[in-house]
Amino acid sequence: GERASFRRMSEAARGWKLQAGSTGSSAARGLLRLALCLQLLPAGEGQRGCPAACHCEEDGVLQRVHCSGVGLTELPGNLSLFTSYLDLSMNNISKVASGSLHQLRF
Repeated sequence: GERASFRRMSEAARGWKLQAGSTGSSAARGLLRLALCLQLLPAGEGQRGCPAACHCEEDGVLQRVHCSGVGLTELPGNLSLFTSYLDLSMNNISKVASGSLHQLRF
């Protein structure tokens, strides 16, 4: 479940920290392991970072979120920090509060 996925992700991150001080290739392997663990997060309707009304697809480690024409009146919640693309076109969103998307980094 989600707890097991989080535990695997935490273990990978710990492994990366231990390896980061050694060689560059070890650090790269640690980052790759972390990226792979991130992809193991639960998918589907309860997918972390994918609003129920939207369709989400993986873009490597990042995520593309398509919410076009689904009748939204406000920004969707539950967006992943790894959202690289967000389509809100053809909805009924009239206001977006300043800073409401500040957590999105990509």
